[in-house]
Amino acid sequence: LERGDVQLNNALVSVQSDSRGEIQVVGQNIKLNSSTLSAGGIAGAATLRTESELSAERPRDIRIEAEDNIEISSGEVFSFSYNNGNSGDINLAAGRSIVLSNETLVSATALGSSNSGSVNIETPSLEIENGAWLTSSTFSGGASGNDHIIADSIVLRGRGESGRLSEVYSDVGADSTGRGGTIEIESNRLQLEDGAKISTETAGGGRSGRVSINIRHLTVREGASISSSALGCGRSGGVSIEAERALLSGRGEETNLP
Repeated sequence: LERGDVQLNNALVSVQSDSRGEIQVVGQNIKLNSSTLSAGGIAGAATLRTESELSAERPRDIRIEAEDNIEISSGEVFSFSYNNGNSGDINLAAGRSIVLSNETLVSATALGSSNSGSVNIETPSLEIENGAWLTSSTFSGGASGNDHIIADSIVLRGRGESGRLSEVYSDVGADSTGRGGTIEIESNRLQLEDGAKISTETAGGGRSGRVSINIRHLTVREGASISSSALGCGRSGGVSIEAERALLSGRGEETNLP
């Protein structure tokens, strides 16, 4: 069965349900531009949103799958939970490439006493640019999910119109006691530039997640960074990088690490 292309421009699609459900967008090529897709959440510009409020047994997953390419510009793919419910996972998969741009948000977030879902991306080529950001976070006593990326080539670069940096991060909020999620990246080539960041952070009592990168070629330049930090009473999860070759450059001289 041949799949067609899916393109949404300035569109609104809203679904709400108390029972378990899943948002699925499947096609040859998928483009979301200034559109809203909402499931049990609050509508916003270019939003794919799920909300799980009532029970830990009722998470709602989001799955976007393209045989070729996924492009999301100025959008949101957002799963959140509060009270005793758990948010669903966000799964993006494309046979050729995924591009997140122009301050697009891909986020799984826990509020109240709930746990957040994980963000999973698998594609040969991933670009996160112009202030786009991917995150799993907890602002509760529950645990954050993990960010897991598998791609042959990954590039993070550029800033949005608001000045926001392109970023992959996991966050424990200031009033949170939950555990932060791990960022796991498996790739042949990872490139960060123009202030882009991969980070875990805790500002509360919970421990931040660990950054774990398994890579052949790593490039970090132009003020980009990879970090794990503790700003509150919680502990940092640390950073682990396994690379065959690394190029690190900033304001000083470039450093090659074999």
